[in-house]
Amino acid sequence: MYKNTYLIDNNSFLVNSGDYYITERNNVELKLSGSNEVSNMCISVGSSGCDNYVEFSNTYTLDLSGEDNGETTIYVYYKNKDGNVIASLRQDIVIDIEGPINNSIEISEGNSLTRKLVLSSDGADYMCFSNTSDNKDNCTNWVKYSRSYNWKLSDGDGNKIVYAFFKDKAGNVSRVVSDTISYSRNCLE
Repeated sequence: MYKNTYLIDNNSFLVNSGDYYITERNNVELKLSGSNEVSNMCISVGSSGCDNYVEFSNTYTLDLSGEDNGETTIYVYYKNKDGNVIASLRQDIVIDIEGPINNSIEISEGNSLTRKLVLSSDGADYMCFSNTSDNKDNCTNWVKYSRSYNWKLSDGDGNKIVYAFFKDKAGNVSRVVSDTISYSRNCLE
């Protein structure tokens, strides 16, 4: 995960404990630290400048439901008791609430249990597979996305199913896709 705390003279803030990718628009937690001089704070999203100052607090829940997917910036301003801005902080984030789309898997023909998988996905950075379950928690380790991958089918004759999942950098996982192929050792003799 991306970790970045912006610190200016003991004044800082952190988004969702250091997340760069925001995968839920509601309840984004800011953890704020201010020097003893800080009495008020103002938070804005997407554009610099701020008018709605509130009393300083160490935590603030931000609602990003009006923001589109993509990169944006959170700005935090601190004022002292005299009304002077003593810190102007910013942090870039990426709002990404959707997993990879247009996902597909195809098991290539062959004579052995190890087959080439032909894969396609828009937005995938990682992928994982399973011979037994359409639940992402039961798939193999996540590997870097590629358009092909060698995979061993389950042992024995019969229909073989391979389930695939795709994940983006933000951790959003696609819906499962699968392909089925029939396998018989007798056909090889």
